[in-house]
Amino acid sequence: MRLFGVALVWSCAAVAFARPGGGETFSSPGRDGGGGGDGAIVFELIWFLLRLTFMYPKLMLPVLLVIAFLIWRSRQVRLEDWTTPQHPHPPVMRTDLTAVKTIDPDFSQVLFEDFAYRLYATVQRARPKGLDALAPYLESSVRESLVRPDWPAVTSVVVGAMRVISCQLASEWVHVELGYEANIGLPDRNLYVRERWQLRRSTKARTQPPKATRLGCPNCGAPFRSTDHRRCEHCGQVVADGRFDWQLFAYSVLDERAQPPALTADVEEQGTDRPTVFAPDFQAQWQALCAKDPALQVQLLLDRTVLIHHELNASNGELERVRALISEGMVDYLGYWLEAYRAQGLRNLTEQVRITHAELVKVTRDRWFDAVTVRLFATGLDYTVDAKGDVVRGSKRRERDYSEYWTLIRGSGTRGAPRSEASCPNCGAPLAATMAGTCKYCEVHVTGGEFDWVLSKIEQDDVY
Repeated sequence: MRLFGVALVWSCAAVAFARPGGGETFSSPGRDGGGGGDGAIVFELIWFLLRLTFMYPKLMLPVLLVIAFLIWRSRQVRLEDWTTPQHPHPPVMRTDLTAVKTIDPDFSQVLFEDFAYRLYATVQRARPKGLDALAPYLESSVRESLVRPDWPAVTSVVVGAMRVISCQLASEWVHVELGYEANIGLPDRNLYVRERWQLRRSTKARTQPPKATRLGCPNCGAPFRSTDHRRCEHCGQVVADGRFDWQLFAYSVLDERAQPPALTADVEEQGTDRPTVFAPDFQAQWQALCAKDPALQVQLLLDRTVLIHHELNASNGELERVRALISEGMVDYLGYWLEAYRAQGLRNLTEQVRITHAELVKVTRDRWFDAVTVRLFATGLDYTVDAKGDVVRGSKRRERDYSEYWTLIRGSGTRGAPRSEASCPNCGAPLAATMAGTCKYCEVHVTGGEFDWVLSKIEQDDVY
């Protein structure tokens, strides 16, 4: 019970702009239907039991009481310690990029994902005018095929999801396939796209320290300029061959349409009742992390997570309010869903949202970042209204239970107890950060985990 003394108090009574994580997916299998077939079966079963109860009350009433008790018990969430698995044989983790560390000890999945988000957004923005400045990161034939002179200037690129589909180590190359779901804003329309990107990097390449968000020369960092699209004029190195950094060598467009994702289908949560997915080594990794930083305690990390959850729900769509608590990638992720709702004249609202349970499921550490993944179980009102205020999805009276996997990151050199106050971790001023990730008061960058844990990823149960 000690773990949730704070979590149960931090409930959000105010109306928020959307549930963190959206509760929606762009194209996840199994979520496009409304579950009508299952609902009909359940209705027939209930009607059959009621008929039997009227016919044989002495026999059926005890049976119904037992069924009601079992249903009630199944919905009670045990408040256990994060480091105690609920299941003796937890499921195996999905595909990730840990294999790359066998040849590159400094490899960081956090840095890779940040790079992959930036590369996608930068490429999409540059497609109307040309991609010569990105030659180090795009194989020549791919670069030529990506140019879209028929497009007007791109006004926005918001990545809604990015998933690792496969990772393969060969003798000379590391191959990684990624799946993207994004919203590309054009002056006359928005395009909702799904794409597959295949990246490769030489097995001899090594991860470099975190650097500026600009995609310049992968060797020296200067803006890339070249007469042959291969050799950097600044450092003189040939950098367009994957020797220094990841390079896109193949891509495919699975879907590209002006129609935004459906946001009014009242689809049941998928996967909330599934067993929690634990990393096999999470207990050992958590103990090692705590040994490095004795001030890091389970309850304090939980308080930090609950603070972020509360602020997201209370932000009312104002990302500036939570900017100091989330990473650059999360800004894109949340902005994607805000734009998707806005494009259809809708608002997704949440009320009385509260965390009921949390489990630490994964801890990863590398040279640059520490990351913890937590499965949150929560409940609250979750509904969508149109421009007139009419409810088009969900309910204002019936709470919706859900769970999500949240990943928080912090710089590997950062120490100290996680903060549970909504204030700048550097100067202590009220929480307010610019879209560049700097505190409005002290102008120090605070969204990259330099001072405290920030939310970097939200994943739904059915895709984790």
